Amino acid sequence: MKKYDFSAVVECLEQACPSVFPGATACVFFEGDLVFHHAAGHRVQFPAAVANTVDSIYDLASLTKAMAVGTLLMSALTDGLMTLDERVGPILAPDNPEWAAVTVRHLAGHTSGLPAWRDFGSELAGDKHAGSAATRNFVRNGVFTTSFDTAVGQRACYSDLGYMALGWYIEARLNAPLDKLLADQAERFALRATSFRPAPNECLAPTELDSERGLIHGEVHDPNAWLLGGVAGHAGLFGSAYDVACWAQNLVAAWHGDNTAVSREVLNTLWRPTSPPPVEDSTWRLCFDAVSEGASSSGQYFGSGAVGHLGYTGCSLWLEPDRQWVAVLLSNRPHPDDNNHNKIKSLRPVFHDLVGLSIQA
Repeated sequence: MKKYDFSAVVECLEQACPSVFPGATACVFFEGDLVFHHAAGHRVQFPAAVANTVDSIYDLASLTKAMAVGTLLMSALTDGLMTLDERVGPILAPDNPEWAAVTVRHLAGHTSGLPAWRDFGSELAGDKHAGSAATRNFVRNGVFTTSFDTAVGQRACYSDLGYMALGWYIEARLNAPLDKLLADQAERFALRATSFRPAPNECLAPTELDSERGLIHGEVHDPNAWLLGGVAGHAGLFGSAYDVACWAQNLVAAWHGDNTAVSREVLNTLWRPTSPPPVEDSTWRLCFDAVSEGASSSGQYFGSGAVGHLGYTGCSLWLEPDRQWVAVLLSNRPHPDDNNHNKIKSLRPVFHDLVGLSIQA
């Protein structure tokens, strides 16, 4: 295998600690080979510093949308258990006419018309009881009584609420909880260290020191996923950079016909633009995002066929099936304070550009 020089990538990551994140782990595959795997900085800053390692387990935040819901949707489509155009309303919200025309495709592509988010924690005030049946029902009922911002299929709007609903729909259709369904697909999709609600482990990276919850360590950072007990369609997954990269490499291999985890036809359906006018210019794909013109977090070397996803906790994944590139960057950016969101926005394209230069050198 060719030797690559990733010293500029290492320098970039090390210099970003601790101003952008306390630490980060990066993993890169090229043409099926692992070519870079590095841990920078510290896994823990508070209450005492702990050096980072390549096996650190991070809160993957919205990578959950691709890696949990996306994985289950891909497998169900490949196995003929679901279709993209089946309507979800009769199962999820039979008494709400706004849901009558919503399909799996709308939820997966962020075109349902639902708003981006709703602060259920503030509505519950001091009576949260995260994970209890009463709290889960409160959030679920809240999602299905939230007014739509636009008519179904008219506009692309990134929506946590839509993915919460899609997760519940998959559970109903496949007759099991999301965490159980994903565990059943783990071997098929090369997921070895990825799960909801991870067991206590010294490799877990904490996130925010929260005024209400204390140091969030081993629990999901996202407040609505926390209220739901840590298992949700929009957030809640934990994993290592190597595991995320292996999952993505598994999809690249499937696209090239080198394994049967998912059919190339299904991948092409998920990864190509599917939104009708007037949302045809959206970068959102089904369960993934695509490269945007101008300033993209993927930098300038990932081509127009690349897809990926970002996570609020400082995680990112990009893959380009044609050239067989996979780049994963995981961090616990909100640790111990969630006050540096803009810094990682500037770092991501720089990181990916340096990865591209290293591979192409």
